[in-house]
Amino acid sequence: MINQGKCKPASVGRWCGGLLVLGIIGSVPTVMAAGAISGTVFSDLNANGVMDAGEAGFGNITVTAYDPAGAAQGTATTAADGKYTLDATGTGAYRVEFTNIPAYDWPGAKGSQNAGSIQFVADGATANVNLGIQSPANYCQANPKLATPVYVNGNASNANAAMYSLGYDGTAKATIAKQSDIGSTWGLAYQRETGKLYAAATVKRHAGLGSLGLGGIYAFNSPNGAGGAVPFVDLDAAPFNLNVGTLGNNTARGLPAGVTTMNNDPAAYSAVGMQGIGDIDLTEDGKTLWVTNLNAVKGGVGSLVKLDVTKGVAPTSATEYPLADISGLPTCTGGVLRPWALAFHHGKGYLGAVCSAETSKNRADLQAFVLSFDPNAPTSVAVELNFPLTYTKGAVNTTAFPTIGSQWNAWSNNPADFFTGSNYYGRPTPVLTDLEFDDSGAMVLGFMDRSGMQLGAYNLMLAGTTDLIIYQQGGDMLRACPDAAGAFQLESAGKCGGVTGFSTNNNKGPGGGEFYNDNIPIAPIYHEEMPYGGLAIKPGSGEVVWAGMDPAVYDSGGVYWSKNANGSRVRATELWNGMQGGSDGIGVMNGFSGKTVGLGDIEVLCDPAPVEVGDRVWLDQDSDGIQDADEAGIDGVAVKLICGTDEATVTTANGGQFLFTNKAGGNATFMGYGESCVVKVDSSQPVVKDYKLATANTDGVTSNNALTDVRDSDATDNAGTAEIAFTAGGAGENNHALDIGYQSAPVTDISLTKVVDKTTAHRGDTLVYTLTATNAGPAIASGVVVTDQLPDTVTYVEDDGKGDYIPATGLWTLGSLAKGDAKTLTITVTVK
Repeated sequence: MINQGKCKPASVGRWCGGLLVLGIIGSVPTVMAAGAISGTVFSDLNANGVMDAGEAGFGNITVTAYDPAGAAQGTATTAADGKYTLDATGTGAYRVEFTNIPAYDWPGAKGSQNAGSIQFVADGATANVNLGIQSPANYCQANPKLATPVYVNGNASNANAAMYSLGYDGTAKATIAKQSDIGSTWGLAYQRETGKLYAAATVKRHAGLGSLGLGGIYAFNSPNGAGGAVPFVDLDAAPFNLNVGTLGNNTARGLPAGVTTMNNDPAAYSAVGMQGIGDIDLTEDGKTLWVTNLNAVKGGVGSLVKLDVTKGVAPTSATEYPLADISGLPTCTGGVLRPWALAFHHGKGYLGAVCSAETSKNRADLQAFVLSFDPNAPTSVAVELNFPLTYTKGAVNTTAFPTIGSQWNAWSNNPADFFTGSNYYGRPTPVLTDLEFDDSGAMVLGFMDRSGMQLGAYNLMLAGTTDLIIYQQGGDMLRACPDAAGAFQLESAGKCGGVTGFSTNNNKGPGGGEFYNDNIPIAPIYHEEMPYGGLAIKPGSGEVVWAGMDPAVYDSGGVYWSKNANGSRVRATELWNGMQGGSDGIGVMNGFSGKTVGLGDIEVLCDPAPVEVGDRVWLDQDSDGIQDADEAGIDGVAVKLICGTDEATVTTANGGQFLFTNKAGGNATFMGYGESCVVKVDSSQPVVKDYKLATANTDGVTSNNALTDVRDSDATDNAGTAEIAFTAGGAGENNHALDIGYQSAPVTDISLTKVVDKTTAHRGDTLVYTLTATNAGPAIASGVVVTDQLPDTVTYVEDDGKGDYIPATGLWTLGSLAKGDAKTLTITVTVK
């Protein structure tokens, strides 16, 4: 008896002539020429996939080309302008991978100039293989709101404004918090994903604290509206119990209810800059709030405080890092290291501080420092920038005190250093209060005049005197640019990074010039240093926004916009006006700050960056589950995204690409940050029904991580549906690593012969069957199973064990058969 046949199953798992064949090896790769691959990596600030004007190149990104066998055939690193050229060797096509993307940065949204961090190049001589990098912290909409605190005389029990907002274009000023809500605050931090604005209490003489006192941090749950602020945490109360200082409450300070009532407030005089909270800032992922504790908690210096505010939930614990315990901290001659400013940029934390010269009273001991630290383990600091504060400044008042008001002076708590009988005075003392980084990587430094927080406007001097003082503050704003080695260099003679600013020789800044024009915009120019110390930069704007005095009239306060390209002033907007009374330009007490420090930090309320997910459906020709350089995408596949009860469907195009985005007007606006979602493909749809789903996670990575799980197929089969379960990233955390591979159905040519050793037999005779299975190719056949049910007229005796044969079912499991291979099985039976 002989039974033979051939089959070429259309899909894996199909029975054909008693054979079940599983597995396939793909076709021979196409060979293409090698050559040069070039392109640009850029900062995609507006997440549109295009390198727009004002978007800079992105340096130090590694670009590698892999051939069809997965071997690296060349690598390059992008220059400072983001450009690269890679000379690929071997034979193409190539899979081009972009790696070494910094922490907190992600591959940008795909678009006409960005095809993602994994790209497929048909031949080596290819230009414009570009990648956009999305930095979630650098994304912003066209006209966001700004927020800034304002200071008002009295015990903070009134309904006067404590926080203003306005459009970035300078319009639509609004009060978003009252004095009775938060009192005096300085540091601000905006958590984009939750829409929360945090504001920290600060000590300003004559201005009362809010309900939480010296250690208070308040939260605006809807700062873009009029929702006001609520208490968030009190660092000097349980469960935190941090030592932020000893300054008493508003009653103990003798602060009046009336905003026009003069007062002494002597306790706050020496507490300014030495007690309470300085700056606050969020890490780039928006999950950790850092606070500068100005109080000398250990070793005569302050501390850094870390709070977990993930999803805007109020923390129940804090981690404090006394600066005295951190290695690398600079020492000061004749004074104390006084911290304030905080910033986070490209994975580093930055702390701004000054050496105060408060003991020596020698201004030659004044120094400014910018120190970097690791937010994950702040055990040490590195000095990124330091310089003496002995340069000649612009004059606080060119006629009243042109000398002492044209320099930084030593910190002092001695009234005699300020008050000599005249009610007008200006004696600037430095506090490095704010740090911002612009799109070029340059650093802008904001300096507050501490004396402008200690002394009042049309207010009283210390207890025991009814002397009136009208202080005129003089802060500053400086720029530092990275050199070729990445080290920051302070502006000098009005130049920074080879760029000329406002003036190279006016003798009013480091090296005898000023990069930024911070003179009063009112003629005649009596005041030459307007900044209050608060800064903000809207990404992509090319501008720095800064708080300062007299933007429109004398005795007023507001915000200025200046160009980072040349230091010129663009515009100014008044937020409050303290000028009342005669035409001589001298105001009277009306509750605002006159020419002292009148506003705090500035925060840009940028929307969270959108998230884009998806990638590619492709034909895995060699069935290894990896996207090889020569393997094409499959267009026309319907791909569904499901997040909760919401869903959207797109069809693959442009080489098997599929993308979903929650940006405004996008195809998946329902997709929330951190939401659990799934991508699905119905494998029965016509374009893929004759293929088999590729084996998932053959690269050994199962995380679906956007940066590390990028080459293999991620989909598993669920009753004929390919599925990838994933968690949507936080703001701006695009995931272009959700890939679905299909492999061709097996193409094999298997024949089976069955021969019996006798042509006739009688009851009790022994017969031997010989089964032979042969694969004529072209593919390897794996998982081959033959069904050979013995007839009822014979009784099974034994087989030769060449394979796994089960007499009861007749199943003979052969395993794999390479092209041209054959396997045999002999079965001995007796005739009944």
